[in-house]
Amino acid sequence: MFDFIKSFPPELQVFLLAMVPIVELRGAIPLGIFALGMNPLEAFALAVLGNLAPNFFILWGLPHLAEPLRRRFKFVDNFLKKTHDEHSTSFKEKGAAFIVIFIGIPIPGSGSWTGSVLAYLFNLEFKKALLCVSLGVIMAGLIILGGSLGVFELILAYFS
Repeated sequence: MFDFIKSFPPELQVFLLAMVPIVELRGAIPLGIFALGMNPLEAFALAVLGNLAPNFFILWGLPHLAEPLRRRFKFVDNFLKKTHDEHSTSFKEKGAAFIVIFIGIPIPGSGSWTGSVLAYLFNLEFKKALLCVSLGVIMAGLIILGGSLGVFELILAYFS
């Protein structure tokens, strides 16, 4: 797959790589800056847009996919009910902030794909979920960009 992507223009490579689960921004921004020689802000913008692109469809499509599964498979219905019942009160109080922070701290497994699924599991309204995912992606992108450019090393050196 990656050999196929190499044949595309650098901008499209960054955009497409940011869509890939697990890789997402953590791979796309450094690739754009260091391997493809792109302007850091351009790499950031393309990676953020690429990372956000599938999440619209995930947030929109999950309810349409889950409902037939709930009707067909009892364990899916039980899982979704249990998840919603056990966590719905605490999630309504802090859920939006949780999604932003969960996605915004770029550690493995905490990307926008997972955050979108969590937003669905906890019944976050589509527009609010999309906003939270977007803010989290921007936050993660800024952290990856800062780390790629050595900003954190400069800050640590200043305070040392």
